[in-house]
Amino acid sequence: MLDSSTVESSRKIVYNASVRMETTGYDTTRAALQEAVTAANGYLESTDQGGSKDSGSRYTYYTARIPAENYRSFLTAAGEAGNVTSLNESAQDITAEYVDVEARLKALNDQRDRLNALADKAETTADLLEIESQLSDVQYQLESWQSQLNWYSQQVECSTVYLSLSEVKEYTPTEESYLSQLSSALRNGWTGFVSGIQQLTVWVVGVWPVLVILAAAALVVRFVRRRIRK
Repeated sequence: MLDSSTVESSRKIVYNASVRMETTGYDTTRAALQEAVTAANGYLESTDQGGSKDSGSRYTYYTARIPAENYRSFLTAAGEAGNVTSLNESAQDITAEYVDVEARLKALNDQRDRLNALADKAETTADLLEIESQLSDVQYQLESWQSQLNWYSQQVECSTVYLSLSEVKEYTPTEESYLSQLSSALRNGWTGFVSGIQQLTVWVVGVWPVLVILAAAALVVRFVRRRIRK
């Protein structure tokens, strides 16, 4: 029986990320990103550049392929090269698809072995030609499914990171995180509550003579009503 750690390690997960960045030091940041790719033992699958240096509007789009074991450290290094304005990540579990292709390949390999055994025993040319035709079809399917399995393996072993770098004169203000906003709301709410209590206390102290008179008047009215009822 496999333990949970073995099962988890055997899963086929494809990690991808899309990072949007801006920088006021365009050349330095570009160099840092390329160095981060090299340090992660990855490579640039494609690069697209444009914009004008004179107007400070240059940009570069990278598609980087990073070994899965270095995926997280690469994102950290890339994030330190400039100002990250957005980061989107995805993790796709393709274990079922991977296992299905492996099973198809095993079945096709077994079928090829049976056909080869039959070909050795073929007694007529017609039988041999029929077997060879089936073998050709099986071989074609084997190559097709093997190509699919290789593609799955490449996606699992190497993560794809899309990097968008823009040159700017000033960084875009970053929005507060949810926790930061919640913390701020709690602080503001408590401050408002305390302020309200303080204002109420001041008001009560300021009008206490009026409150005493009203309370005394209420007692007199109550006393008179009781006397009248009697």
